[in-house]
Amino acid sequence: MRPPVIAFYNCQGGVGTTSLVYHLAWMLAELGARVVAVDLDPQAALTASLLPEALLETIWELRKAEVVRSVQPTDTWPVSANLELLTWDARLPLFEEMFASGGQEASAFRHILSNQESDVVLVDLGPNLSAINRAALSSADYVIVPVAADLFALQGLRNVGVAVRNWGIEARPLGYVVQQRALRLDQPAKDPGKWAAAIPKEFRKAVLAGLDTDLTMGYDPYCLAVLKHYHSLMPMAHAARKPMFHLTFADGAVGSHFDAVQSVGKEYKQLAKRIAEGAGLEATAP
Repeated sequence: MRPPVIAFYNCQGGVGTTSLVYHLAWMLAELGARVVAVDLDPQAALTASLLPEALLETIWELRKAEVVRSVQPTDTWPVSANLELLTWDARLPLFEEMFASGGQEASAFRHILSNQESDVVLVDLGPNLSAINRAALSSADYVIVPVAADLFALQGLRNVGVAVRNWGIEARPLGYVVQQRALRLDQPAKDPGKWAAAIPKEFRKAVLAGLDTDLTMGYDPYCLAVLKHYHSLMPMAHAARKPMFHLTFADGAVGSHFDAVQSVGKEYKQLAKRIAEGAGLEATAP
């Protein structure tokens, strides 16, 4: 049985898509699932986060020596026992026209994404309307929309809805994940505000093609999570080259930071289990 392919996509940038995929990939792997993370964002932030720079230099030097006749992003690189990465390939934009026309490259691309030897495939897409994103979404079984709790969140959802309809995407929307505004580590999560309050209705209208609701996010089954903004943990995690919930005293996670590490771990574990359930993924620990 082929693994479910879950695409994470929003036309709006700055909504935490790469961070979400990065932490979910680690958490699902910890829960026992064999995970392949796929980096299709031209910024290549997921690739840079999961692989050391020396290895990336070796990979790209090898690719430079290859004869570019067709797109074959088949290289997966081990990150941990249960986690592998399909790295961003800078040659992909050369095949935009072939992706757009649905030709041989697009078919090969779909075959590659859906035939990974894993339990689940998580795809990090860039914030654009490129033919690469169209091919990836056409290959996906499910789509999750990361959104920010700000003025631009609603327009981002509308753009996603237009893209999905215009492209004829059949991937099932699992829901959306909201990133809250920055708070002090000792502050509790709060209502994200008036713009975010409209997200449940806009998600149904734009992405689910017309379904209406008066539910708040706390009662909306499509709201997969409202994540607190762990603003001071993220740079610490970047420096340590590990997910936030793996930070230790040696990394500087002391006092309120240590409490935040425990909190972010619980949040991502709950979210990972919810996504696994929605995608029919059984290979996760109880």
